[in-house]
Amino acid sequence: MNTVVQFRKPKKKREKRNVFFEAFQCIACDKIATRRQVHHNKGYCSACGGELQLHYFQVNPFVLQMPTLRDRLTTAGFFILILNIVIFILTRQFSGRPFQWGTLAPWARFLTVHAGGWHGIVTAIFMHANIEHLFMNMLALFLMGTFFERQIGTTFFIIIYLFSGVLANLTNLSLHMLISSGTTTWAALGASTSLSGVFAAMIINPFAHAESPTLMKNRIVPLAVLLLIMLMPFFFPHSTTDVLGHFFGAVFGVGIIFIGYPIVLHYSPKLHDGSSVIRL
Repeated sequence: MNTVVQFRKPKKKREKRNVFFEAFQCIACDKIATRRQVHHNKGYCSACGGELQLHYFQVNPFVLQMPTLRDRLTTAGFFILILNIVIFILTRQFSGRPFQWGTLAPWARFLTVHAGGWHGIVTAIFMHANIEHLFMNMLALFLMGTFFERQIGTTFFIIIYLFSGVLANLTNLSLHMLISSGTTTWAALGASTSLSGVFAAMIINPFAHAESPTLMKNRIVPLAVLLLIMLMPFFFPHSTTDVLGHFFGAVFGVGIIFIGYPIVLHYSPKLHDGSSVIRL
């Protein structure tokens, strides 16, 4: 009696493809520049005026190099900062006396996230309660957001910033409406839900190479800021910090970068050996 034995073919191990980061480097001072900066400076280095050449880096160069003030001014994060300041000014209440910084104009109050105000889930991420609220959020955006944008690219940064805030506001509002059956007087506003998504994405940043010497340092700072925000009500019982909004923002920030990174790799240009090239 003949017995037929079938052997399964061993699964081929999936080769790990290399990832390269495409950026421009000055031939005179070795400064690294993004495509946005190259376009803004018409192909020349913003520091010394030298010629910029295209290079492929195995380690994300913008993780290693802190941006200068001029570098930050050419980012989309800085544009968002200016937009927030303009909206803050427009939504204050004018009177015969000097500027009333602390109170939203009556016509602008519907732009916040509040019970029944579903349209506010988008506009609220550009609204701030007072000058201190605006200053702290914009300082974080300028120092950390612009740094992170150079590491992942402008388009992906905008996606994380906008969708983290909008989805966090939507989830937060839905939860409050569900618990209170629509009778709550709860309201929220501020860019910090979006910033929480950015901070959380910075912590797990897949665009940073594991062997980068500054990787741990770049993760500790946003982690410390997030923990400070989450624990603030425990140290300051009268704080109006919306912990749930920040938590949801962080969750969506992590989700977006986890889902988005493989998509970026899939649609990125490929070298002859199959390596992906991420254009920054």
